[in-house]
Amino acid sequence: MVGLLFACKPENRIFRVHVLVSELMSERRFRRTVVMVISWLSVAVPVTMMMTSVSEHSLAELGTEFIGSDGRKTTLLEPETWTGKEFPLLPYIEPPEVREQLKTGEWTVVLYHHDCPKCKETISELVSKGTPNVVCIEMPPYGDAILPQGIAVATLATGNGGYDWFVETPCVFPIHSGVIR
Repeated sequence: MVGLLFACKPENRIFRVHVLVSELMSERRFRRTVVMVISWLSVAVPVTMMMTSVSEHSLAELGTEFIGSDGRKTTLLEPETWTGKEFPLLPYIEPPEVREQLKTGEWTVVLYHHDCPKCKETISELVSKGTPNVVCIEMPPYGDAILPQGIAVATLATGNGGYDWFVETPCVFPIHSGVIR
């Protein structure tokens, strides 16, 4: 915008619309104006698009985010900071049916690894106590796990952007209507 003002400044000190229009119509000033407008738009449009494409859930707010040597984004989850907030992993839970179920009612969420003996023990305890609405969310790396019947099972999306998740398991917390207690 400043460039346009310099390119189109009238010769005399009094600013008048008809003087500005006549200056714009001169061929040399017209070319300058077109170049300045195109230059400005070539910067402004991409910057605006980048600013509006920021997602609502930043991975950094879930914990500590870093980029590994392989170039993948890795988030070290810090669930102890989530108490009283909306469950921040909801957008990343697959399948979508489990994600929708967690948005309503009372749930006990267990973040677990498929090969963790302590995770299996914790899940078995929850089942033996008759804890209702247990959902087990498997953390990467994924593998075959044998879980008790009647438990909802989900995973965290690794996404097209190529990110990984890490958390100390088992991690158990209650949620009510999508909010962590």
